[in-house]
Amino acid sequence: MAFVSADNEEVRSLARSVAESRLADPPGALTDDAFSPEKVQALAKAGFLGMGLPKSLGGADASAVDLVLVTEELARISTSAAFVFSAQNGLAAKAIASHGTQAMHDKYIPGILDGSVLTAWAMSEPGGGSDVAHMRTAARTVGDEVALTGEKTWISMAEHAGVFVVIARFDGIEGMTGLGAVVVDRNTPGLDVGPHIETMGINGSGMASVFMDDCRVSAENIIIPAGGYKTLLNIMSGERIVSNPPISLGIAGAAFDAATAHLLAREAFGQPLADFQGLRWRLADLAVDLEAARLLVYRAAHNVDRGNISIAEAAMAKIAANEAAIRITDAALQMHGASGYTKEVGIERLARDARGMAIGDGTVEIQRNLLATTLLRSRSSATR
Repeated sequence: MAFVSADNEEVRSLARSVAESRLADPPGALTDDAFSPEKVQALAKAGFLGMGLPKSLGGADASAVDLVLVTEELARISTSAAFVFSAQNGLAAKAIASHGTQAMHDKYIPGILDGSVLTAWAMSEPGGGSDVAHMRTAARTVGDEVALTGEKTWISMAEHAGVFVVIARFDGIEGMTGLGAVVVDRNTPGLDVGPHIETMGINGSGMASVFMDDCRVSAENIIIPAGGYKTLLNIMSGERIVSNPPISLGIAGAAFDAATAHLLAREAFGQPLADFQGLRWRLADLAVDLEAARLLVYRAAHNVDRGNISIAEAAMAKIAANEAAIRITDAALQMHGASGYTKEVGIERLARDARGMAIGDGTVEIQRNLLATTLLRSRSSATR
């Protein structure tokens, strides 16, 4: 594949080996996918945690393509492990690595690399996850401190995180210009993490709400000051490509593999299901769906590695991967018949996980808005 080099394929092969040998319990199982410290340590021992961080901080300077391939392979076996990997290489970890002080690097980076300090990006709020212009969490400067008050929800890894990067509005400044980011330790007075949010799927993501009531930290913990919305947007656009979409690809790939194996193994009316033309054609359509989504995700990651972070490509990659995963898991469940509807087989878990990915990290509807705005603005500029 043009966007994936031989070196990238070696990384993919290692990730697949680790996932199949260290994360599946029992081997090949699709059913149980809870968060566990053992999975975190398996990822740490493989050198996957923080691999996207700079070598100067102990990372591997892994490319966006490498991160996509590892995420996809982990998600084929364990969505929860893919969430841990994304957290330790994604938004919060990258923000600390790129914008944090030397003191922050000394305090947090070793724990990010060995898995003893998990990170969480605290952005979504009860009033709206995507409507960042009306974010209510307030950051008020008090001398050499900043006081945070507000509520975050749907925060992946919050249940287990030791450090949060909190997106807040500084001193009542309206609109995007007031937004910035603050690093907050879990044990800071005034910060409380709610119980695990029971959802339809992705229950290994450690999702919870975070409450702040006059939660005070040093002003030095401000890593993106007020007016840093463009910085936040660049971080989110780049990281959106290497986290959510490849998790969807991994889920879809696992469902596709399970459907293929089932068609070959199961017989009906004296012949394998794979001999029925209707099922063969449906499998072919699923293969096209999966590969088309892969190409969009891989292309977007390839371009990130070349310094071209495209909001349009990120949106297309997320839409394609999310919706392909929903279609493929649904079809795989149907192909399995009654057994697909049971928890024993595990296809239903993949279908539930796929559905959650289309909501998280900016819904597919928000992605369509971003994509359409970008396309129309580009066309409008070209005709002037």
